[in-house]
Amino acid sequence: SIQFVIGEDKEKENTFYLFEQYVNEEAFNKHNEMPHFQPWKAFTETDPFTEDGAPVAGFYNTLKAADEKETEKKEDEADASEAGKRDEPAEPAAEDEPAEKKQKAE
Repeated sequence: SIQFVIGEDKEKENTFYLFEQYVNEEAFNKHNEMPHFQPWKAFTETDPFTEDGAPVAGFYNTLKAADEKETEKKEDEADASEAGKRDEPAEPAAEDEPAEKKQKAE
């Protein structure tokens, strides 16, 4: 789990919300098979919840904050720029130039 948050409903007493964030749905499914999860699974199978009180799991795609998107965009541009530099032939250094060219430049 990347994040785990618990909150109680402000209007419905004794109503709690658990928010767990996982890397992906596969990670959530693996979590549900872990030994520490089994007592909870057994408890839920005893039908202990009031009407409409059973836990509900939902999945969604997270949205990136604007500043994260901007940072990612700059990183992508920098990566593309670096890749472009690697594709271009390097300029010869002054000491690599032929002697006659050096003399003309002097």
